[in-house]
Amino acid sequence: MERPEKSLLKAYVFLVLLGFVGAHRFYLKRPGTGLFLCLLTIACIGAVIAGNVLEDQEIVYVGYIAGALCLSVMLVDLVTIPSMVDLLNGVDNDDTRMAVIAGNLDPSFQATLRQAGREEDLDAPRRSAIPDDFDRPWKREKRKTDTYRPGED
Repeated sequence: MERPEKSLLKAYVFLVLLGFVGAHRFYLKRPGTGLFLCLLTIACIGAVIAGNVLEDQEIVYVGYIAGALCLSVMLVDLVTIPSMVDLLNGVDNDDTRMAVIAGNLDPSFQATLRQAGREEDLDAPRRSAIPDDFDRPWKREKRKTDTYRPGED
């Protein structure tokens, strides 16, 4: 049985209309961060309402900060949704490979890889920031010098 493909258009519609509750994340099989966005939105609205009822401007500011964090996650998702959709649909391109190699902080990312049928990428090696051809002093071979030393005739 073939699994249904995820639609890029649907993911963007969910982001625009219900992104503040993480609907696009739930659609893309990332319930961890979807729940995080939902709880962050609830905290934002709750802090703003409580701050206005209690007439405490500091609580309202906390709500604004939570809202700004929620909006920043949604702005990042504007860029990352295509690679998430490709990963779920099994498209193998440079973006999906880089997403796998770089790792993902989403706790449900490994479950997403399993559902996408990419179990081989679960053990993808972490890449170092230092390229492989970097001259590491501790790995250099000891060089023999061809200099003349007195008394070695």
